[in-house]
Amino acid sequence: MVRVALLAWVIPVAACADTVIPVPVSTTQLTAADMAMDEVASRVEKARCFRAKQCNRVGAGQMYVDDDECAAREQAAAARFDASCAGRVDSERLDTCLANLEDQYCDADLGPVQAFSECRSYCAR
Repeated sequence: MVRVALLAWVIPVAACADTVIPVPVSTTQLTAADMAMDEVASRVEKARCFRAKQCNRVGAGQMYVDDDECAAREQAAAARFDASCAGRVDSERLDTCLANLEDQYCDADLGPVQAFSECRSYCAR
């Protein structure tokens, strides 16, 4: 079940003519069963590329030429792995996996996500 809360703010235009104010439009809370697989792949990709960048693996002559290459390769790899979840993800297991990906030792091989015992299955059962 997806819960969506909409927030509507009325901002007088004259009072804020020269000011840009971010206005929250909506917030969404996803349950484990409802989490979109593209969101899961995106979260895995962000964790992997965050760590790759911290470990100097992004740039000329490195594992990834730039941030875009890291994002594209990691998103594709995560999407292939996530397909086995049949659209159901255990959010606690996913959070544990992401924390481990972000804390990986820099001298370790940044191998496939599934190589981490904490990441072998974040699919809901």
